[in-house]
Amino acid sequence: MNRLILVLGVLVVLVMGIGFYMNAQTKQRMSEQMLTQQSESDVAEQALTAEQRFLQQNMPQETKEYVERAEQEKAAQQAKAEQASRDLVIKSEAIKKLRLEWDDTSRVADSTSRIALANPVQNLQRIRRDLDAMQLEGCLKESQGSLSSAMEMIIDGYIGFMSDKNLGEYYARMQFDKAAPLFADYERRIASCS
Repeated sequence: MNRLILVLGVLVVLVMGIGFYMNAQTKQRMSEQMLTQQSESDVAEQALTAEQRFLQQNMPQETKEYVERAEQEKAAQQAKAEQASRDLVIKSEAIKKLRLEWDDTSRVADSTSRIALANPVQNLQRIRRDLDAMQLEGCLKESQGSLSSAMEMIIDGYIGFMSDKNLGEYYARMQFDKAAPLFADYERRIASCS
């Protein structure tokens, strides 16, 4: 029985030793393959950069100048695109700020009596003029148009309300109702710009 246990122990140690040896051999082969692949990659990269240096050194002067101009134009276009993106964000925020100011002033006008509406309406007109004075392009220009038209209708409604005691309220409500879809169009357009 002791012999059997001894033989089994030797076999287990032998199997484990063979397993460790095979595992070490596999790791070594994988390591060598990785080094070979890395070396091939390095050689290819060095050959590419050497080829680029050779081409650049042997390139005619006017071709070099053409390549330099092309690279400068590409860099300028990229800088221009980045600036346009920053400008879009800045101008979009400026429009949104005017819209918030409009909403605050409009709430004041809504709760002001007919006789005291002149000052809130003047403030609403100033906000619309500030909006119209902004130099915008593309989708922001479309947003500006929708918002300005809606503001003009609201202002007309308040002025109609102030000038006619009998029909002014009806006219104002009609103008406010016509402005609502334009405000919604502005919101949709400004959201698509961002």
